Amino acid sequence: MQIQVISMSNIVYLVGIMLLSGLWAYGITPFIVRLAERYKQYDLQNERKVHTRRVSRLGGIAVYSGFAVGFSVLTYLMLSGRIESSFQPVTMFAIFLGGTLYFLLGLLDDFLELSANFKFVIMVMIALLVVLTGVRVSSLFGVYLLPVWVGVILTVVWIVGIVNTINFVDGLDGLATGVGLLASIAFFIIAIVRGEWFTAFFLVCIIGALAGFLPFNFFPARIFLGDSGSLTIGYFLAVVGVIGLYKQVTIIALAVPLMILALPIADTAFAIVRRIARRVPVTRPDRRHIHHRILALFGRSSNDTAKMMDGPAHRNAVIACYVIAFVFASVAVYIGIQ
Repeated sequence: MQIQVISMSNIVYLVGIMLLSGLWAYGITPFIVRLAERYKQYDLQNERKVHTRRVSRLGGIAVYSGFAVGFSVLTYLMLSGRIESSFQPVTMFAIFLGGTLYFLLGLLDDFLELSANFKFVIMVMIALLVVLTGVRVSSLFGVYLLPVWVGVILTVVWIVGIVNTINFVDGLDGLATGVGLLASIAFFIIAIVRGEWFTAFFLVCIIGALAGFLPFNFFPARIFLGDSGSLTIGYFLAVVGVIGLYKQVTIIALAVPLMILALPIADTAFAIVRRIARRVPVTRPDRRHIHHRILALFGRSSNDTAKMMDGPAHRNAVIACYVIAFVFASVAVYIGIQ
């Protein structure tokens, strides 16, 4: 594949939007931490959580707002003609609206602990709303046109599925944020090489927001993503797969996004099979995810559970997951740019 030439103006805009999103997320996060401490908005324990400290779960506000600031500037630059894009304003609005609705759903869950079934129904409805505005898979490998109803179903399944994979993998300090950041960078490299400029600009909004938030979310976390953050990240990554990589005309159109997100997808698949085999609800949380098993491996020499959860084993488990995600993402980038 021939590498697309990047103009100096695009480089400036890419870097500028990424810095703006990152600085906003980095600057607002300490304020959110203090606000959560003041009003005692802390994460709740359940069968999936491993932390033993009181930590806010409102980090999604920083991630979403960081993205929103960058995306707002991107929208202005495109509407004013400074950045060329084939995307219509209604499509851009639909993409942003979907992220906003997923963020609000997650935020509501962070405060009220919504039932899993209710959240799933709302997730499907939001995805369907976005898809009906035109953000959908319309063909297989850019060659075989799909009936509209088939494309709608595939896209809804994809969006809801990826949203839940990121939510499931959010079990250790900085894990979902770091995995989301690595995936976004991988998607970004492929988009740049292919000359998919809207996808690239969309991704720098995500990269900046996640990079600005990660220092506060990495072990030992001062603030968690919460559902507002994990659902938002999952939606953004899912949309990237729809608007960008599915345009490729070979089998890698499907393989690349699946490989980039291999860790959370595999973790979710194993969780579903495991819970079905145990005859328990698929939505029931547990501590048998991949990251929990890696954590147990690093902490097996410790007889103190609390020390294992909040000690070096926790940090090392997160780094190990980063390495796994990086390997898959690197292979996907290599395949995607061929």
